[in-house]
Amino acid sequence: MSRQPLLIALLLFATGILVVEYTTVQLWLVITPLVISILLLFFILLLNVKQPKVKLISISLFMFSLGMFFHYFNNQHPNNPYQLPQRNYVFQLEKKLNSNSKYKRYEVSILTTTRSGQEEIVKSVVSLPKETRDLDYKHYYSALIYLKKVELPKHDFQFNYAKYLYRQKIEYQGWINGEIQSAPKKMTFSDQIRQWRLETLWKISESNLQPTSKEFAKGIILADRTEMGQEMTEDFSKTGLVHFLAISGTH
Repeated sequence: MSRQPLLIALLLFATGILVVEYTTVQLWLVITPLVISILLLFFILLLNVKQPKVKLISISLFMFSLGMFFHYFNNQHPNNPYQLPQRNYVFQLEKKLNSNSKYKRYEVSILTTTRSGQEEIVKSVVSLPKETRDLDYKHYYSALIYLKKVELPKHDFQFNYAKYLYRQKIEYQGWINGEIQSAPKKMTFSDQIRQWRLETLWKISESNLQPTSKEFAKGIILADRTEMGQEMTEDFSKTGLVHFLAISGTH
């Protein structure tokens, strides 16, 4: 570990993730080694312990348990045991997702009421007809939404879309095919930043550029690939320039 400390620490962290991913681990099995490793590191620093083996074991246990800890809590499924009915819901925009030829897709937060009468927020992916006006961060919305739980794949070789959404605390998929009412809301600083980015994307869409140039500009400047065609994405991948379309774009 003295020769390649960062590499070995990364491997131990990844091993902790794999243990949680492919085995059934209880919470106490995640917390206990992490607490022990933190205490060991604390006493090593406090008592100025110089035995290299003790340091090696403590750091190794810490990185392994840290990987388990992060993946355990990042892999928790939302706990909504009941099916939400089809009715009018109040929701707000969280994130714009990839569109297709028929639908716009968004990640939204929906205000619901539990059977006990308490209000709670659930996250859902909703699809709207392509001709529907764009959602923004300046409004609350109300619409008739058909909601259903994300279904697990029936075969092992299929992509586990449900698990992918669960990691983002999303348990439902919704469809809106009717009138959407809106009301202004008080925006947070985060909402203002996201709204500015969204309005910049709209300005690019309304410009006189060619469709492919618009897609390119959105991706290269604001890292937005929601309207980018598969062909252009593959071109970036083949040329090794896909990192230009990373989360932060080209700054």
